[in-house]
Amino acid sequence: MKEKSLRQRKTRPLVEKTTGTYPNKWYGEYAAKAAEELEIKPIAMGYGDPAIDACIPPNFLRALQKHLELPNAGAYSSDYGEKVLREAYEKFIKKDEGLESDLHISVGTAGGRSIITSTFKALADPGDVILVPDPGWSGYKALARDAKVHLVDISTTSDNHFVPTRSGIERAIEKAGELYPKGKVKLMMINTPHNPTGTVYNEDDLKEIIQVLYDRNITGLVDYTYRAIRMKGTSVPSVHKVAERMAEEKNMPLEDLTGKLVAMQTLGKVTLTPGLRVGYVMATDPDFMGKFSKEKQANDLSGHIFIQTALAEYLGSKGQEEDFANTVSQFEERRNYLLEEMNKLGYSQKAGNIVANPVGFYVTFEVPKRFQEQKFNLHDVSELFEKFPFIRETISKDEYKNLFEDRGYIPSSELFALELADRVGVAVCPGHLFSKDQNRENGYENWCRVALIQPVEALREMFSRINENADVLRYGK
Repeated sequence: MKEKSLRQRKTRPLVEKTTGTYPNKWYGEYAAKAAEELEIKPIAMGYGDPAIDACIPPNFLRALQKHLELPNAGAYSSDYGEKVLREAYEKFIKKDEGLESDLHISVGTAGGRSIITSTFKALADPGDVILVPDPGWSGYKALARDAKVHLVDISTTSDNHFVPTRSGIERAIEKAGELYPKGKVKLMMINTPHNPTGTVYNEDDLKEIIQVLYDRNITGLVDYTYRAIRMKGTSVPSVHKVAERMAEEKNMPLEDLTGKLVAMQTLGKVTLTPGLRVGYVMATDPDFMGKFSKEKQANDLSGHIFIQTALAEYLGSKGQEEDFANTVSQFEERRNYLLEEMNKLGYSQKAGNIVANPVGFYVTFEVPKRFQEQKFNLHDVSELFEKFPFIRETISKDEYKNLFEDRGYIPSSELFALELADRVGVAVCPGHLFSKDQNRENGYENWCRVALIQPVEALREMFSRINENADVLRYGK
């Protein structure tokens, strides 16, 4: 590929800006505009939509088509979700997690966002506090605003793959008391496998978290969005199962520990249908489900019956197991290829500068050292707009500056993401989008996240471009 400088690139008038767009999507648009000038195809590795250019798995597609033709396919569904799907979910959960407890389940028909928001509202009053590990999924912020609750971050580090510790949780609780003395800490998010890092919390991690939550009378909201995307034989410990074992070891009733946990999962990622927006919320405390249903009615009442009944028939079937295995193997092939190529550029899990697990479809890596050594003050943002014109073609200067106002500087992950888009037309998500921690060598603002949503052929093209552009991704100096 012939490299083009900014002066050699095509010039064109400014296009309509995407004011108000979710920040994670900016980087895809940056790469698209840069790729157009380079006369190459953009490669999107940032936004986590596995259904992009993908077909619905064949066995699920057949179930959807069949149930769409049944009577009442377009009628209102039950408030809690169709009974047949709740029963199918219970079988699926108990088989997947090996649980002994009685489960109470409600179907979410507006996606994980709606389930989490309704849970916030069910278990916390306006002004209360939710603890969220940092880094963490950026969408939690918007959901907290909707529920009129406050988020307080639990600081984590790359030293233990960004898993929250007891001491970190305790410090966050103290911080919450200082910041919001009138509010109570009601919930903590437990996201495993984790977005953005892809980390899986092991049993010891979960025991420590469950114990401190029990001691502090805080409920854990377990976000299992990526749990079903895992290689056969891969361990993703169940938070409820760990709580059951802890209760048995302490000769406590199971519900003393499991009753302080709520779990949610959507299967849209593994079925390559995130737009269908069907998931569940599960608890062992029956009182929670009544509170949840009351809040749910405001924004999540009547999902399509045919989707629910089709999914109920599909779950646990031979076809479902076959589809899931095929989907997971695609992600595994992409992950293995990416790790192989990243290793050539100085990245390895042994070196601690990349995190990748055989679950989900995220890989996270530390940005090259040369970007971490750059210092870029916020008042110099005009220089960035001049160097990378695709920024001003996407958003306004004020919008861009607001993203970094709290920091007062441009983080290394941002500088790397901009150069990668500019040089090779590839989009990744910079770590600062998921983290408030600032100016720390082992903090996530020095990392980036990639989503394995592109086929191996696109990954080959990506690394071909990278290797022909002075190793823009090489880790060392």
